[in-house]
Formats: sequence, structure tokens, C-alpha cells
Amino acid sequence: GLVALMVLFKVHIHFRLPFLGDAGMGQHLLHLLGFSYFLFRAINYLYMQVLSDGGPGRLSDLLFYTLFPTTLTSGPIQKYVDFRKQLSEPQPLNRANIGEAAYRVTQGYFYKLCLGYALLECVNFLLAQERMHVWDSAATTVALYLYMFFDFAGYCHVAIALGLLMGIR
Repeated sequence: GLVALMVLFKVHIHFRLPFLGDAGMGQHLLHLLGFSYFLFRAINYLYMQVLSDGGPGRLSDLLFYTLFPTTLTSGPIQKYVDFRKQLSEPQPLNRANIGEAAYRVTQGYFYKLCLGYALLECVNFLLAQERMHVWDSAATTVALYLYMFFDFAGYCHVAIALGLLMGIR
């Protein structure tokens, strides 16, 4: 049912959920929040419930797993089994975890704000040229892929660091 809902959402341009009101606003809100990502997390949760024969899970567990603050917008992806195990035995907030979290936050912001921004400026400069040659196109492609990598990697480092501070790796 969840996969069918996702396919309907992706295929039908005027898809809307009744509780979101206006179709246009609701669709943009669902895209912004990463509707597919939440559905995949819910599917993983339900699949693990079936495999573990734990019976129907609690709604609060599903919501906490799906809406965990550090992974709320787009990741990093984590299986429910790993999440549940770490939730029952969270890592202590000690000097080593705080140090690793500080390092990851610093690295994440460096990736995202310094390297990502510099690469995006390079892409914008290359795209603004009046005439592009083959080498310009190749450089633009490489710079754009590197920008996407550093932007996403930076976000993930910050998300992982915040999770460490909450006792979840």
C-alpha cells in the first residue's frame, strides 16, 4: 500500500492528501519534506516488524524512527533494527563522543560552506560564459558533481554529529 501511494504521488501531478488542503501547496510541502524518504523509512519499519514477529509495532516507535531529528530531511539512511538497538542502549555522552561530534560538525560545515560554495561559484562562472568549449562542459560537469558530493556529505556529517550527541550513531 505504501509503495502504491508513492507511485501515485510520483506519477500523478495533481496528487493531494485531504488533510493538506490546496493540492499545489500540499504537493510542494510533500516534496519539500521528502515524501519518498519517509515512505521508505516506514516500509523498513513495517518490514522489520514482520521479520521479527513482534506483532504490530507501536505508533510512537514508528513516528520516532521516521521523524528522528537528525535524519528528518534526508538521511543518512539507517535500518530500524540498528536504530532500535541503539535507542535501547544509547551511547554515553563522553569526551570521545563529544570530540568526534565536534570534529564531524566542523568537517561538515567545511565541506558544505567552504568547498561546496567554492564549487558552486565555479559552476556558475563556467555556465555564465558566452561560449563553452568541450573542456568547459567537462569542467562544469565535474565541478557540479563535486559540489553535490560535498554538499550532501557536509549535511550528513552534521546530522551524524547531532545523532552522536543524542547517543545514536
